[in-house]
Amino acid sequence: MIFISIVSLDETIWTLVQRESKAKEVLERLGFSKITNEGMLSTAGKFMTLRKASKLRKINLEQIIDKFKEEGYEVI
Repeated sequence: MIFISIVSLDETIWTLVQRESKAKEVLERLGFSKITNEGMLSTAGKFMTLRKASKLRKINLEQIIDKFKEEGYEVI
C-alpha cells in the first residue's frame, strides 16, 4: 500500500511541519528560512499558511506547489 503525504495550502505551517518533518527542509529550500526557525515556527507559524506566506514573501504559489510535488507530496 502506498501512502501519499498531503499538503494543504491553507493549513498552518506549524501544523504542516509537526505532521511532516521533511516539509521544513522543503520550506527552507524555497526561501522560507525565517518561518522555519523554531521561535518563529511556534509563533507566526501557528497562523501563517503556505498561501499567506507566498504572498508575504512574494514567492509564486505555483513554485511552492511544484517543489512539494517534486518531493512526493500531493498539494490541495
